[in-house]
Amino acid sequence: GHTVTAISSSERKREMAMSKGAHNYVATSDSESVNGNMASLNLIIDTIPVHHNIKPYLSMLAPGGTLVFIGMVVKPYEVGMADLVPQKKITSSGVGGSRVTKQMIKFCYENEVYSDIDIVTADKLNEIWAKLQKEGNASSTRYVLDIKASTK
Repeated sequence: GHTVTAISSSERKREMAMSKGAHNYVATSDSESVNGNMASLNLIIDTIPVHHNIKPYLSMLAPGGTLVFIGMVVKPYEVGMADLVPQKKITSSGVGGSRVTKQMIKFCYENEVYSDIDIVTADKLNEIWAKLQKEGNASSTRYVLDIKASTK
């Protein structure tokens, strides 16, 4: 198999990432953590939905490695030619569509990749919002709104 390295901006998600099966963890805010993984990753899948500094990610790519953006960020990234040496590649999934989404769901099902979800009703939204504002997105839980149950 492959060695999975989880990457996040801080140490906040380390425990969660390791419990989900990551072999290694990198906090991009820690230069020692980034430097310890220089030129070591063949593939980085970047799911950050906002513009961010991609230089640490490019420095961790091995020669011939690929940085893949999932989704689309409007603001362009500044990348120098030296950032892409030797033979590093940057690509994007764009935003996909229903066919691509179905392929991804099928892949996750076949490979037993599941997310932690909490199905909630609308009366819990203020509570969840307050929790997310306080704690950020440190947990792996995704909230799913059950509209049918909310109308009962």
